[in-house]
Amino acid sequence: MAASPGKVKNILFNLGKPTLRGVRKCPKCGTLNGTRGISCKNKGCDMVFKEKDRKRGHSADAVKIITDMDGNPAENVDADVLAGAAHCYVDPCSSKSGPCNHIRLAIECDKAASPLSLKNSVLNSLALMPDVKQALWMLATETAGPLVQRVTKDIMVVKCQVSVKTPLGFLHCSFFENRSVDNRFQCGCRTALKVRKATYWGSETSKSGALKGVKEDGSKHCIHYYACLCALASDDKLANEFATYLELDSPPVENEGLSLTFNEWLGSVTERVNQTMHYQFDGSPDPLVFHSPQKFFDILQHRISTGNRKRRLPNSTTGFIRKDALPLGTFTKYTWHITNILHVKQIFDTPGMPLRITRSFVENRDGTFDSYEPPLLQTSNDGTKNITPIRPFELKTYLKVGNTARDQTEPTPFIIEWIPDILPHSRIGELRIKFEYGHERNGQIEHRSQPISASVVAL
Repeated sequence: MAASPGKVKNILFNLGKPTLRGVRKCPKCGTLNGTRGISCKNKGCDMVFKEKDRKRGHSADAVKIITDMDGNPAENVDADVLAGAAHCYVDPCSSKSGPCNHIRLAIECDKAASPLSLKNSVLNSLALMPDVKQALWMLATETAGPLVQRVTKDIMVVKCQVSVKTPLGFLHCSFFENRSVDNRFQCGCRTALKVRKATYWGSETSKSGALKGVKEDGSKHCIHYYACLCALASDDKLANEFATYLELDSPPVENEGLSLTFNEWLGSVTERVNQTMHYQFDGSPDPLVFHSPQKFFDILQHRISTGNRKRRLPNSTTGFIRKDALPLGTFTKYTWHITNILHVKQIFDTPGMPLRITRSFVENRDGTFDSYEPPLLQTSNDGTKNITPIRPFELKTYLKVGNTARDQTEPTPFIIEWIPDILPHSRIGELRIKFEYGHERNGQIEHRSQPISASVVAL
């Protein structure tokens, strides 16, 4: 039942005079808007009250970069005049008449890029061919302004050769921390960095006029990537922040011919894992122990965290005191349990040494076993395949990770342990790898409790 007007009036009589609390007038068109509004709700008005809050390090709509000799962006220019004379170079922009949204954001932006200095000593320290170093130096000095500017946490602007696609002489370079090691850098010149064995590389000129480096194994490094590396390595704070990328391409001794890259070191670890999965021995080997620079393990930890937004924390952290073996002292052990076989392979695969999930063997008359590589299927000229003949035996070992048996309830982990600063002054730590592997004979699981005894043959 509806209340009478008199009763409603009596209820509201003590509320006082109406106010504009929670409401504000647009200073441009006079429309009433809520105080939480970001822009005027009048569709014909383009008034913006406040910018949206952004998370620290995330992309911005527009950022001013330094282009003139003094390092100062253009000032005291009327916005309407500037908008009328501006031209948008964004490829997907469909605005042909009048200033587009990109131009408006560029004119109104109040964020400025951070110029990065370039040290000549750092440029000389990179293991690049002399002509590539010369090209980098010319790119930095031929025109005014810094070679590299930091726009956001992960995006840089780099000077480049003027071309149809880059008429302003600048392009974007992006770093992706959470991607796989093979695809962590993307450049506006459309060259994706694929990390491979660090070798000297020559140079060639791309269709867009940008100098590129093509490595002996076919992977590509654009010159803009090395421009970013030089600038990042020239600042101690940035060098620490981007240590992963710098370690992938810098020489770990002084003599470049004797330098050991991360992929070469990791390849030796992977080869040990492959060797350990031998049919002649049981499937519970002793832990594999390696000594590694802390910087190498930092890169390995990035591989462990691939696919996660944040760095993957260890499953356990244990403090212990070592009294019965050298070095003596108090140490901390970090342990990761990996229960996905594909993740294990992604961590330990290198271009020169892939991780073997399974291995094949042949049995000798004396009871020993030799590794066996099945021949690859070949296709003849007429398109028919040459099928490998059926073998009367099939002996295999396989890595036990996850649930590998029907009645298994708890997954079998591949365990990675790291004890930092075993050699504190050298920043060398101890890496331990623990895993199990199984045996198959003609497709049937063969259970082992001890190694197969073999006769000793005198040579």
